[in-house]
Amino acid sequence: LLGALAGTVSVYGYVYSSPALESALSLYDTCGVGNLHGYPSVLGALVSIGLVGLHSDEPFLSSSGSSQSSSMMMAQLLAILGTLTVSIVGGLVSGFIIMMMDPYKMKEEEEEYEALLKYENES
Repeated sequence: LLGALAGTVSVYGYVYSSPALESALSLYDTCGVGNLHGYPSVLGALVSIGLVGLHSDEPFLSSSGSSQSSSMMMAQLLAILGTLTVSIVGGLVSGFIIMMMDPYKMKEEEEEYEALLKYENES
């Protein structure tokens, strides 16, 4: 059930989220990593927090009579926030590095390379 829901979230991300992010913020997820891995993993982490809360009376969540469910839920939430922070900062840094490169020079080099391949294929 959770896998089907994660797949649905992924598809809705491709259909609605990607175009919205592209038009509103000029954010392009060219490989669909956010939709394929990001949204479903956040969903799974949130469900795991809920399941720990629902089953806080289980023996494996308590040691010596005290419940650890709230600390486990907080640890999972902090892990989600940490993962999102690292991924967003990493994306911003890599995007900044790419923007620092001269796209026109890269385009010229690509055209020269394609011309060379075409020349070699013709001979």
